[in-house]
Amino acid sequence: MVYPKNPTETQELFCRDASELRERLGDSGTVVYMPNCDRLTYRKVASLVDHATKEMSRVYRRQLEKGLKLFINNRLVEPFDPTYQMKTARHTKVPELFNREKTSRLVQKWEIPLPVAEDSPDTCTATVRLFFLPIADWSSLPRKV
Repeated sequence: MVYPKNPTETQELFCRDASELRERLGDSGTVVYMPNCDRLTYRKVASLVDHATKEMSRVYRRQLEKGLKLFINNRLVEPFDPTYQMKTARHTKVPELFNREKTSRLVQKWEIPLPVAEDSPDTCTATVRLFFLPIADWSSLPRKV
């Protein structure tokens, strides 16, 4: 839990110190602890934490929106929606987007039958969605936003 180095960051912390950790965990949940992990693509702690946060905020976005609390290095993970449809996702809290369009527009949706196994007559349906981002509204914003 050495990154980020600024403990006064405005993000919600799971606990203030290790002694509080056991009390806060409760009767259920999962803790993943990886000391001295040597088989990583990212060599620096900061890169690993940033990548894990980015991926988990996207992969678990629906569960996070429904109330799942996920913390990485003691920091709460907020949902990231790559389609920009989720009303509670991280992008909706960007101050520069206030008074601007915040969600994308669904352009088209296709339902495609896929075989459940190779050479199987049984199929399940995959839904493909095409979204249009509000580029015209966002184009005047600085690159960093």
